[in-house]
Amino acid sequence: MKTVIKYLIIIGILSLILSCSNDTTPPREGTKAGNGKTGDVINGIPPIPPPKTFPLPSREVRSWKAHSEGENGLICGGGCLAFTPDGQLLASGSHDKTIKLWQVSTGQLLKTLVGHKDYVLSVAISPDGQRLASGSKDKTIKLWQVSTGQLLNTLHENAVESVAFSPDGQLLASGNFGDNTIKLWQVSTGQLLNTLVGHEDTVWSIAFSPDRQRLASGSKDKTVKLWQVSTGQLLNTLAGHEEAVWSVAFSPDGQRLASGSKDKTVKLWQVSTSQLLNTLAGHRGFVHSVAFSPDGQRLASGSWDNTVKLWQVSTGQLLKTLSGHENTVHSVAFSPNGRLASGDRDGVIKLWE
Repeated sequence: MKTVIKYLIIIGILSLILSCSNDTTPPREGTKAGNGKTGDVINGIPPIPPPKTFPLPSREVRSWKAHSEGENGLICGGGCLAFTPDGQLLASGSHDKTIKLWQVSTGQLLKTLVGHKDYVLSVAISPDGQRLASGSKDKTIKLWQVSTGQLLNTLHENAVESVAFSPDGQLLASGNFGDNTIKLWQVSTGQLLNTLVGHEDTVWSIAFSPDRQRLASGSKDKTVKLWQVSTGQLLNTLAGHEEAVWSVAFSPDGQRLASGSKDKTVKLWQVSTSQLLNTLAGHRGFVHSVAFSPDGQRLASGSWDNTVKLWQVSTGQLLKTLSGHENTVHSVAFSPNGRLASGDRDGVIKLWE
């Protein structure tokens, strides 16, 4: 009898062990499942989806004459094309003193913003898509309401070569011609908050890091500088280009910085260490504009050789050369859905996908 009882107890214990090992009940909220990697539920927070990848832009889908003929119609510098966050609208600035808003799907002109008295040299759209900033040779920055085209504010400045919104939309940075400074403005009030001094010549391009901690600036003095946004402190100077730096851009993850130069090259830098990672050579003309794809895997460069080149960021490999512009390419910009826009000296905009 005792032997039978022991046998039954052993069978019961084995059954309990097997049922526990096969339990597929999901963890309660507030508990950890799996090994904490992407796709695991930790403390009830949904898993982070893997980065979305986009196809390589390889064909022209639309081309239109955006601004007037000749010198006054050219799409201005490296920052004169900007998409709204939903990718539905594209803004372009020009030497014809106007900013135009276009419907991306049709190429239809929706609004023309008039108010500057000299060349428009840069445009930027706020992260919420509600405001547009434009910098001009007329020594002003103008803030516009995107939905209505209404002028909201005018900030007085030196000739403004570049403008950029911070990722939270609270700050506007401007790079200047004349005093070679970068200025930081409060968007809501138009108040000047800080002036960053350090470049020895015109500041052609500026960009905020995605975490808003750093600001990068490219200058005619052949350098790229990294600044602490909160204090205005100069963190580092990246030297390596042999000519003026016309365009700078952070990768979406903030780990890399690209710079395009009059020396016909693009350089990729490690932000945390300021180390030069790669030099992309292949253009036969000045590199006027650079832009990262939304997934950060590719970099576009627009050049005075009338082409746009697409590069693999991780390796520096040239993936594609987009031909079709009949004049120098002054600006390139990616939309959030991976489309690429390019603008040239003739005032022509091309859309690629």
